[in-house]
Amino acid sequence: IEREATAVLKDAEQLAKVDTIEELVALLIFTVIALTAIWVLYRLDSAPVWELAKVDEFTKAVDGDRVLFAGSWNPPHAGHVAILRALARRHGHVYACVGHNAKKTYLVDAEQRTQLVRVVVDADPVLRNRVTVVATAGYVWREAKRL
Repeated sequence: IEREATAVLKDAEQLAKVDTIEELVALLIFTVIALTAIWVLYRLDSAPVWELAKVDEFTKAVDGDRVLFAGSWNPPHAGHVAILRALARRHGHVYACVGHNAKKTYLVDAEQRTQLVRVVVDADPVLRNRVTVVATAGYVWREAKRL
């Protein structure tokens, strides 16, 4: 084992040797790139995160505790329901906006998707009186502004 460890160390020493100026420059460039990548990743990881309480406070001040959750809802699924429930618990009223993008192909038309979302909302006691389902064929921001 000792001989094998010595051989591995010798191989590592040989690999670590820099024989030419080009190798040295390449090693320095690689080191700078690696350290820059580490720094960027550290900065991303330590970037300020929105505090949910502040977002809620801002939403209530601006929108009177109303929020809009938009999507294609093609089809409505458990993930949509989970988000609606979370929003309904945090806010006074939620608008579930069924959007229509003319560039997309849907299995069912917007009116049918809207009806499906209404069925889901009506069947859930958490959502029933706190979610209004709307549909838009235009820009979602215009619908949000209208509401």
